[in-house]
Amino acid sequence: MLKAVEMLKMAISVGRGRWWPTSVTLDPCLDFLEGKGDVGGIEDIIKLLKKPLTRDIYHRWLRTCVAAGDSVSKVLDQMKLDGFSVVEETDKILKTGLSL
Repeated sequence: MLKAVEMLKMAISVGRGRWWPTSVTLDPCLDFLEGKGDVGGIEDIIKLLKKPLTRDIYHRWLRTCVAAGDSVSKVLDQMKLDGFSVVEETDKILKTGLSL
């Protein structure tokens, strides 16, 4: 699966805005990185996408940061910049981090 993540990063980079992964391609890679607690891997993909993200991707990023014990402030700041507010699911993710 690690190879698939690397190939996805390469494809996004080469596509340079002309090609975007579908959820069929993107979701398994994000699931893998989230499962590993790989904050850097998720952040790499987010930087390559360079477009407003979906709430689902932000929640994956938040869960990964919480699981890794990383700060979530950068995620929340970016969500706010992209017009996303904290909703019930976001709040649950944040509360999970407090109970760790």
